[in-house]
Amino acid sequence: MPLEFPIEEGAVSNDALLGILEAPGGFRMFVQPIVEITTAKHRVVGYECLARGPAGSELDSSEELFEYVRLCQATTRIDLVCLQLALQTAQKLPWSAQIVVKQHMITLEDEPRFPQLCEGVARSAGIDPSRLTIAISEHSQRVPSLGFERTLGALRDRKIAIALDGVGTGYANYQLMIGCQPNYYRLDRWFVAGIATDAARQAVVMSLLLLASRIGACVMVEGVQDLGDLSALRRLGVELFQGDLFGRAISPEEASDREDVGIARARE
Repeated sequence: MPLEFPIEEGAVSNDALLGILEAPGGFRMFVQPIVEITTAKHRVVGYECLARGPAGSELDSSEELFEYVRLCQATTRIDLVCLQLALQTAQKLPWSAQIVVKQHMITLEDEPRFPQLCEGVARSAGIDPSRLTIAISEHSQRVPSLGFERTLGALRDRKIAIALDGVGTGYANYQLMIGCQPNYYRLDRWFVAGIATDAARQAVVMSLLLLASRIGACVMVEGVQDLGDLSALRRLGVELFQGDLFGRAISPEEASDREDVGIARARE
């Protein structure tokens, strides 16, 4: 029987929610490779850690899990639990791989100790903080606050990279894109599907590449599933890719011996 969760606003307290999700089988952590492709090389450079809820429940997917968390007003608390679990999981990954962990903007605003927590949890797991990238996600209309900007500065001081997630959709708008000054722009999959034959999508990618070049950032595209789209993105100048074309989300144990993941192997 699938687990039953009362998914309605205010239905479960933060403590009850944590109790459900922290129970055995509550949180499950998977990783998906991030691949760099240039004329000279084709290699895995990192992994995104993806949290999922209990297997067989309606919180099985990351999207449903965090929608539930937001309804329960427990985003910051659950984000920090996921951060710790992700870095514990990352101990099993190739030692040189970059580790991408998604966190919500509200967490960086509401938790003043966030940079210290990131560094402390990473070092406790035997991971140099310079391997960590915090991918900022936002699901509501927010103006970057002074506290948010201070947190970004403190992360940079610790050599922790910053990515802006879901660029081009939702609330990852130009104000946030410029205000964050991230190391990476993560272009949403909506702009990737069909880009091989869509001049408008190609123009969006070209404009993002130009912005990134002006501030010293890189563009990473998510959701790559088609060889034609991959070829179009490479022609435009994109070098960092993530998507099922290179490998679906897998356990960290499976990832530990797949540093040579590629298109052909991902289809095996």
